Amino acid sequence: MDSSLWQLLRFVAWAYLLLLMLRFLLQLARADYYNPISQWIVRTTDPLLRPLQRLIRPVGGFDLALLLLALAWQCAAMTALMVTRGLSMEQIPWLHLPLWGAVGMAYLVASIYLYGLLALVIASWVAPASRHPALILLNELLAPLIRPVQRYMPPLGMLDLSPIVLFFGLEVLRRLLYGTLAPAVGLPVLFVPGI
Repeated sequence: MDSSLWQLLRFVAWAYLLLLMLRFLLQLARADYYNPISQWIVRTTDPLLRPLQRLIRPVGGFDLALLLLALAWQCAAMTALMVTRGLSMEQIPWLHLPLWGAVGMAYLVASIYLYGLLALVIASWVAPASRHPALILLNELLAPLIRPVQRYMPPLGMLDLSPIVLFFGLEVLRRLLYGTLAPAVGLPVLFVPGI
């Protein structure tokens, strides 16, 4: 298959997975549902999610249907990418796909938090009083991670070092997932979202 077409397929697969995981994380953080960006994510992911939500109800605040859809999407994307790379259906490691999907989703979640934190820090320097919907959503998304760090590391006057500590912690987690766990379960680099 043409390399550019393969890259396009990979981009579309990971972009939709990103939207699914963002929706899950925004629900988990109890972010503003009526934020225009939240609404766009909901409208984009609803067509595939609604039928599954009718069958599987949330448990303890976790939208299991959303997580199941994200895992199924990740596995389907990896399968499609393997087939386009020339593997036959018999050569696909079916038993490994769910584990690979879970590791890939964990890496994607760590990446979302890491890049979101980086964007938030840069925005705090460039436009500290901005009320842009994306920045409001980023604040809501990252608050559950930043608050516990701030409890143990309160701001030093005007300087808040908690995002730096959190940034390094997230980078260590990503490296563990990508450098240690992914090779341990045999996850090929091509199937890690965001790489």
